[in-house]
Amino acid sequence: MLKKYNPHTTIWYQWPTNPALNDATNSVKGEASDFSCDASALVLGELGFNGNIENPYAVFPLGQDFTIEQAIELAAKTNLDW
Repeated sequence: MLKKYNPHTTIWYQWPTNPALNDATNSVKGEASDFSCDASALVLGELGFNGNIENPYAVFPLGQDFTIEQAIELAAKTNLDW
């Protein structure tokens, strides 16, 4: 059942940007390795009304050779036209 519905977790959602929230985000960046993730991908996009990600801007697949830490680092470097 879990594979069929491919559940997700919203790690951080911020829109529009806010300097105070940016400071909070930066303060926890070093803690990213303290959690585990069994997701198949890190998806950047709009959070829909029901909690699903709508209109994905970028998808970073995860696997043995691509960790969540690497995906977060790559996502931070991605220049998206929000």
